[in-house]
Amino acid sequence: MDHRDTHRWSLIAEDGTVLGHVEPSYGGTGRTGRNGWNYRLSESFAVSGPYMTRKEAALQCAMAWIRVVTAPVRRTLTVD
Repeated sequence: MDHRDTHRWSLIAEDGTVLGHVEPSYGGTGRTGRNGWNYRLSESFAVSGPYMTRKEAALQCAMAWIRVVTAPVRRTLTVD
């Protein structure tokens, strides 16, 4: 899909892994109805933002991805 169709820009790692997406944030009072940019990590429904620029939203998306992949593994309870 192209950003012209979806209005979504993909944040892609060097190995081709899609880290997340940056998309316009709507709901503002401006002429276009936009109030900045949101990001969403891949495999996540949560949206973060809005940020003033697309670059700022992309940077925040990359930093959030780093936090997720470097977080310590949580122990889960298992039932035998």
